[in-house]
Amino acid sequence: MIERLNHVAIVVPDLNVASILYRDALGANVSEAVELPAHGVSVVFVELNNSKLELIHPLGPDSPVAKFLQDNQAGGV
Repeated sequence: MIERLNHVAIVVPDLNVASILYRDALGANVSEAVELPAHGVSVVFVELNNSKLELIHPLGPDSPVAKFLQDNQAGGV
């Protein structure tokens, strides 16, 4: 049985827009964006009561998630 989920990663087309949407829709605390060049992404964490959402956006066209976002323009899990 799963008792707790640490986080779910969601690729988003616009990190700023998604951060505002999740903050306003869920009343959640949202971290500042952090660039992780070694992973080719920028991330924001949305703090929920018992888990987190990790919003991910590619830093450039060579990012591991850039192809996913190209194929799924609205983003996704």
